[in-house]
Amino acid sequence: MPYTIKPMKLRGYSDSSADISYALISRGVEVITPKENSFVENDFDWIFPDTEAGIKQAFDKGARLFWLNTVLFTHHAFQNST
Repeated sequence: MPYTIKPMKLRGYSDSSADISYALISRGVEVITPKENSFVENDFDWIFPDTEAGIKQAFDKGARLFWLNTVLFTHHAFQNST
């Protein structure tokens, strides 16, 4: 049976990840973001990239619990992070 693969969104899952961060912060949950004063209209103010550098930046800022709003695959940066 043929199937269709949905193409990736240009900005990945950044919009829903930003929504999750914003909602948690709005409820008083501590969330570490890349910028101290995140601008509500900019998704990337609220999330770290899922690259080795982004994961390291989050960890260096104190993150110890990660919400991975992405698809993990064998060679994903998070799989190889230390």
